[in-house]
Amino acid sequence: PIVEQRPGKDGQSGYASHGYWAWNLYEVDPHFGTKEDVQQLADKLHDRGMFFILDIVANHMGPIHSAAEVATIFPFNETKYYHQLGIGDMTFDQYTEKVSGWPPPTQCQGPGALCAKDSRADCGCYSPACGGA
Repeated sequence: PIVEQRPGKDGQSGYASHGYWAWNLYEVDPHFGTKEDVQQLADKLHDRGMFFILDIVANHMGPIHSAAEVATIFPFNETKYYHQLGIGDMTFDQYTEKVSGWPPPTQCQGPGALCAKDSRADCGCYSPACGGA
């Protein structure tokens, strides 16, 4: 994906890779050029009778460590767009605070998005009810 990525290194998660740290879905990451470059590429492909398909990662933003960081993401700049497994009665900031090694930085949208197989005994994403094993 060519969307603008979070720049630089995130202290807890490393570096952005392959479009998974989208920061602005409406901008082109400078590593891939400009919006005009993308439009020119699409035009040249169309001139040759070819299609231009723009791939994006639609269920993943991040890494996110606080509600303040969420406010800088476009267009999903409110915590209501992020649904975290096991958040319970915690605030978004309490949930994303690193105090015991869990949870990892909030990065995904959708229930169960933060689970990794065998990472936690109470992780429900890999249960048969969720299609896992």
